[in-house]
Amino acid sequence: KPRPDDSTWAEPLRESIAGVAEPLNVQDMDALRVEVERIAGSRALGGLSSTRLAAGSVSDLVHVNRVQGLAFGAGAVLGFSAIRAQLRPSLGYGTSDGRVTGGLTLTLGKGVTRVALDASRRIRDVSDLPVIAPLVNSLMSQESGNDHGDYVLLNSAGLGVRHRLSGRTSLSLGASVEESQSVGVSASPADGRYRDNPPLGTGIRRVARLDLERASGGIAVRHDLQGRLSLEVGEGASDYLRATAEGRWVVSLGASELLSRAYLGVGTDGLPPHRSFVMGGRGTLLGEPFRAYGGRTAALAHVEWRFE
Repeated sequence: KPRPDDSTWAEPLRESIAGVAEPLNVQDMDALRVEVERIAGSRALGGLSSTRLAAGSVSDLVHVNRVQGLAFGAGAVLGFSAIRAQLRPSLGYGTSDGRVTGGLTLTLGKGVTRVALDASRRIRDVSDLPVIAPLVNSLMSQESGNDHGDYVLLNSAGLGVRHRLSGRTSLSLGASVEESQSVGVSASPADGRYRDNPPLGTGIRRVARLDLERASGGIAVRHDLQGRLSLEVGEGASDYLRATAEGRWVVSLGASELLSRAYLGVGTDGLPPHRSFVMGGRGTLLGEPFRAYGGRTAALAHVEWRFE
């Protein structure tokens, strides 16, 4: 309590208010976001313009790989002012293969539940685990012929529902029809030579997916557990079942931190090539040849001790 003729305090302000005015963290904001979504129902939420050009990253606009060569893309968001609905078109073109890609997604939100109807034609990598930043991969692909990807052309149409169980936990269910097609090398690097792209296409399948996800608590937390459990069932030329579990655990050890990451995967005998598990080299097992290992089962673990 300050005196009229004295501006000093008995203790620092941050300590005196710590018990009643702790700083907000990511978990607090996520919990608040859930409550706002429940209150808003189907009304529109967001601070951005309802109609705008959109891209997830620079690599969505321009990138290079050995299948498409130099590829360009563009996207947009078309919103509706009265309801939480969005139409998201996207379009891409590869200058080496001449292939047109893109998609159209319609999303409708009500409370903490979101429904999405999607149709797309995309070139995607075979692995669930990202191994390199897309921008870095484009530079390495173009300049040295070192492309960190194995690609498949995936045509799909499906319906998905995502429900937020809490501030960080969500449950997703989706059903789709997918067609996988093999693609070949169609570009040349400035230096070196591209390796062949493996044949990964196996035709049309009906696929159902179930995901339970706990999102990250943020970059500044000292204790955190995040992860995802996924179950996938496919029916087609060969029926299959695929299950994965991945997690990331951070715990403080005095002034240091221990970070653990784990990925487990298993598939049945009918698992198609583009849903198999691959690892080795950059992003997974440093010191081993890039993607030297692959198959229907996988187990990968990393442990880091972080200290000053």
